[in-house]
Amino acid sequence: MVVGGRDGAGVADSGIICGVVRSTTRRPPQAAGRARQLGWPAKAGLVGLGALVLRLLYLYELRDTVLVNVLIGDGRQYDAWAQQIAGGQWIGTEVFYQTPLYPYLVAVWFTIAGHHVFGVRVIQAVLGAASCVGLAAAGRRFFGARAGLVAGALLAIYPPAIFFDGLIQKSSLDLLLATVLLASLGECLDRPCWPWLAAAGVALGAFALNRENARLLYPIIVVWLFAYFRAAPLRRRVAWTAIVTAAAALVLLPVGLRNYYVGGEFLISTSQFGPNLYIGNHTGARGVYEPLVPGHGERPTPSSSTRAPRNSRHRRSRHRPCWARRWRRQGDSARRS
Repeated sequence: MVVGGRDGAGVADSGIICGVVRSTTRRPPQAAGRARQLGWPAKAGLVGLGALVLRLLYLYELRDTVLVNVLIGDGRQYDAWAQQIAGGQWIGTEVFYQTPLYPYLVAVWFTIAGHHVFGVRVIQAVLGAASCVGLAAAGRRFFGARAGLVAGALLAIYPPAIFFDGLIQKSSLDLLLATVLLASLGECLDRPCWPWLAAAGVALGAFALNRENARLLYPIIVVWLFAYFRAAPLRRRVAWTAIVTAAAALVLLPVGLRNYYVGGEFLISTSQFGPNLYIGNHTGARGVYEPLVPGHGERPTPSSSTRAPRNSRHRRSRHRPCWARRWRRQGDSARRS
């Protein structure tokens, strides 16, 4: 109903126009959902940025302290090992006794920028921040967007995580690889696709090269693929498992070949199993670490505590079977006795 002649007609016309404008600018539900989804990456980015700021502030506060300026224990050994690698010993002469991924990455940095240890700590701060984003992404897939953001934020402010990101240790890299693995598997929840499965395999292989017991995750992942996707055809689940296995093998194979070349035994990671089995089970074992060769517990490189003196009967060459096999046999014998 039009009221008041020309003025009433104007009011009616303006009302019609406003209604048309509102109807044309109103977003459909799908568009609104997409807009909300686009907001999550920004929130995850803020979590990562906050984590990076906290870690850099932590390093800045400790820049002139003994904790940062003096390397002890494993940190000193990793630094020495990385310097040897950067100095040209990329292949090395012995089977790996400790996992090689972290010192080799540090050696790459030393080759590019020189012996700048503080730069390694800054890079680890960036990796730690990336771990927070990775955990948020994994949590989003497994438990929902809010749970993922909360998990990432908690990791960002978690004091031990900040502390270990500032040490010359492989723990920072452990956390990154673990969160990448979880995020890759999380992307497979709806329906596994080969790029994400391959990414999970690569992350798992790299994780095993940084932390030996990460290999225990492989059978767990295989069981998860078969059990969680039990509605999928068996052939498809086998193919998914093969993709993860092949990707992990591509990462581990070069290390196995390298160990075979220098030590005569194909080991996909390290040779610690035999020595650790013997240390924990031989007669008189005390349940703590002790050097295999008395007087050789403090070592300048990660493997020298496992070597006998130069004139010892345990002396070996790279053409003989790996010495780790001998310690494994002795450890098995001690465990059975």
